[in-house]
Amino acid sequence: MARAAIALSRRVEDFSRKSCRAFPLEELYRLGRGTGQDRLHLARLIHQEVAIRNAQLCKELLLLPFGLAQTEGVGRVVECFSSYVDWLSAFPVPQEPKHDEDFTQLLEQILQDNADVTRSLGTAVHEVKTALGSAYEEVRPEVDLIMDRFFIKRIGLRFLIQHHIEAAQVVPGASGIIRSDVGVGEILRSAATEARKSVEDELGISPDVEVFGDGAEIPITQSTHASTYATGRGLGSSPNLVHNRHFTHVPSHVRFICFELLRNACRAVASNWQRRQLQEQQELLISVADAAFKAGDGDNLPSYQSVPLGRAAVATLPFAVPSGMWKTNHGERPAPVRAIFAYGRDEVSIKVSDEGGGLPRSEVQTAWSYYTSGTHSHSARPRHAQVDFHEPRELLQTAGVGLPLARLHARYYGGDVVLKSMEGFGTDVYVFLHRLGQCCENLPQGVRISPAQQDSSVGGEASIRLLEALGDMSEADVAFLTRRLHERRLRMQDSQSAAEDS
Repeated sequence: MARAAIALSRRVEDFSRKSCRAFPLEELYRLGRGTGQDRLHLARLIHQEVAIRNAQLCKELLLLPFGLAQTEGVGRVVECFSSYVDWLSAFPVPQEPKHDEDFTQLLEQILQDNADVTRSLGTAVHEVKTALGSAYEEVRPEVDLIMDRFFIKRIGLRFLIQHHIEAAQVVPGASGIIRSDVGVGEILRSAATEARKSVEDELGISPDVEVFGDGAEIPITQSTHASTYATGRGLGSSPNLVHNRHFTHVPSHVRFICFELLRNACRAVASNWQRRQLQEQQELLISVADAAFKAGDGDNLPSYQSVPLGRAAVATLPFAVPSGMWKTNHGERPAPVRAIFAYGRDEVSIKVSDEGGGLPRSEVQTAWSYYTSGTHSHSARPRHAQVDFHEPRELLQTAGVGLPLARLHARYYGGDVVLKSMEGFGTDVYVFLHRLGQCCENLPQGVRISPAQQDSSVGGEASIRLLEALGDMSEADVAFLTRRLHERRLRMQDSQSAAEDS
């Protein structure tokens, strides 16, 4: 971690001092549906804005505290973002349709090229954690705030890029990546299929996923699970809500949130089931052996058979077992994960419930930390692969960012993700997604004050609003982080003044 921070080029320094432009959703929706001059106007705006935001991200990364700015991971990200500023500067401002086609290809290249950013920042954080040791826990809240700020800006930046790319194709009911008729049930079922596959690939087994809310109550399963809620009432009789089911939102963001929560729930249930079965089998083995020794037959214990529990195959029971001794339920499947969604007047809500053992209340806040072992699962906590639907469709080894990124994607439009845990039983995670008006018009108040509306790059004031939105932090924590954020802004201003003087 002794590496010196990268020196930015004059071009990047110049762009970093320019002001970002806020892009109201109404304007993005209108321009995204446009053709001809409207599309060229959007291309010219994004050409300038993407360069400014990449340059500002470079500047902020090099001012990070705790030695983060000197890490190899941050260095790679800065070099990556700096190159985008150079690419855009060398590319002419689009003035005619042919220019726009070439510009769109450049944006696609930028989008694909920085898919490794999440992993690179992970190596940077782990470098700092290794250097600080146990002292890292003292600065972890501020590191989490830094990651929140960076990723909320990156969500806004990638939103603009993806919006312009997808707006090249005229699709009924769509404007770029914004859709006016998002089907939550369809997204949940698709995400559930991918989440189950991801967990099965890792652990060898995954629970079924039951999706309720639109009358198509078909479990995502290989075999239907017969369990019901504690009330004894099955969920086949979902209410036929009268609220408008035409939901305007960004489906790729909804899909990312749903996948990450379902994957975590499936993994928690599968891991908890494997541990419970292993414990039961070991206890039974001990009781059989104890009975044999008491009967004076300890020297003639029969050989053991291996009962697979997904990938956790263990030596368990003898072939010859006294009648009634086989008490374990190793043949049953894990309890299902349930996803319930409802269309409200102002919001669409989703609840993901699992029986994965839950988390202690003392660890719930840590679940939202970045690159912390265990932030991505309610139970066992090894490294895992997860699909980032906001990146190219491939498995990325990005342990420890899924849950906080899912919450940021919801908060970007004024929504939220809330986790409630019952230690010893399971976890309920609630997702609240604001309707983005009627085709991004008549936006609800929660969206109007969100980072997406004010300035998706998140300036100083927006950062404070985002900080205050973290309702699970104490007033003292918020005050401390706000003060440190103010000190960081002063460092940036001093750096800019020094650059201007030179």
